[in-house]
Amino acid sequence: MLRLFPLMAFLVLSVLVPNQAFARHPEPRANLEVINGIDVGPGQERINVPVGVRKGRFRAIAVLSNHRPVFLREITIRFGNGQRQAVRIDRWLDEGELSKIIDLRGERRKIKSIVLQLRPWRSRRTTRVQILADRAGPPLEVINTVRFNTGERRVVIPVGRQEGRFRGLALRALDRSLRLREVEVVYGNGKRQYLRVGQRLDVNDTTEVLKLRGERRFIRRVIVHTRPLRGRGRARIQLLGLSSGGPGPVVPVKEKWVLLGSQRAGLFKKDHDVFYVGKQKGRFRAIRVTAKKHDIRMYGMKIIYGNGYVEEVGTRGILEDGRSTSPYDLKGSDRYIESIHFQYKTRLNFKGTGFVEVWGLKVQ
Repeated sequence: MLRLFPLMAFLVLSVLVPNQAFARHPEPRANLEVINGIDVGPGQERINVPVGVRKGRFRAIAVLSNHRPVFLREITIRFGNGQRQAVRIDRWLDEGELSKIIDLRGERRKIKSIVLQLRPWRSRRTTRVQILADRAGPPLEVINTVRFNTGERRVVIPVGRQEGRFRGLALRALDRSLRLREVEVVYGNGKRQYLRVGQRLDVNDTTEVLKLRGERRFIRRVIVHTRPLRGRGRARIQLLGLSSGGPGPVVPVKEKWVLLGSQRAGLFKKDHDVFYVGKQKGRFRAIRVTAKKHDIRMYGMKIIYGNGYVEEVGTRGILEDGRSTSPYDLKGSDRYIESIHFQYKTRLNFKGTGFVEVWGLKVQ
């Protein structure tokens, strides 16, 4: 009986404990990047991992168990337009093991959040789980990184002929968030191209690739026009380029934010305003709201499309003066908007009322 005890113990452990030797490790992709991570405590079996549409678009994701084994039951991806994709996994991930790579439905998807149904290995310690993603888009190379004061409105990034020729550019925020207005590209022959961005970049966020005129261009310098940030300090901005020989499609600049309407917000009671748009203004891919003069308290919004379909948008809470909401992707991608019904009021103060602006991302 004593001789059989080690054999029996081995068999029990091989069943209960996920074994590194027998684990199936999928072949990782070289372009997977970490987009978020979260600590899972004992007893937690359903975890919501926020991503955010500002992170960009992706074509595949995977889950990595960092510290201890975890049993991964199911992954549910919540896309920016409200759609979902659920994938059943039902397998142990050993320490440092990557789950199978899940290809997302569609070509280029924005992700709002990812819900993990899992069971950590029996332990009183937390388990670190990370979400990795394959970013949609062509491969980019770092051209230059510049440090600047947060109060500057104009940041010059030198390039030069020695960096080669490019057919597309992108910008990445380092250290802290940035508000970008416009990018001015000065070519080797002295000609200039102005690219409207109008985007807020959180730390490590990257703009989509901005297409340059012509196929193969030398760049002398790039001038980034920014909006000053609150507080003093220094930040870094990184310029990335798509070389003339780089593979993959370039995302052309064929979209721009246009003002759909502006209204004064009441101070003591809720306003229920209707912003009329109409088919004559074209198709839109997303909308956002901006507060001006004072903070705005939002109570909800309804979008009525050209075909009569009504969509409710969860715009609730306080929007600070000078800030904009995250872009809300419209269901069905490019849509005609008949009207937008919006409830709001100025946050209580002693200085007066604010204004609300509704913007649409127009498809050219």
